[in-house]
Amino acid sequence: MTTQALDRLPQVCLLSLKVYYTDSTPSDFEMEGFKEDVCNGPDAYTIPKDDRIKLDVGGTATHHDALKVYVQTNQTRVSKNHTI
Repeated sequence: MTTQALDRLPQVCLLSLKVYYTDSTPSDFEMEGFKEDVCNGPDAYTIPKDDRIKLDVGGTATHHDALKVYVQTNQTRVSKNHTI
């Protein structure tokens, strides 16, 4: 198979992570820095928008495609000495 036969890469790709808990996890446990995301169900959590920061991690490019990586995290988790 040659690369000319592959479909174009999508403009934006997202990664979602799912966290599983053991039976020993307290039922009232809440992940620090996250809040319940009522739009996506009772077991969905998100970073509050007012505490969200987008970090440019890096990227690479070829003559045909490019890849950039960004990470969203809580502002409080970023060191004050960190350059954004």
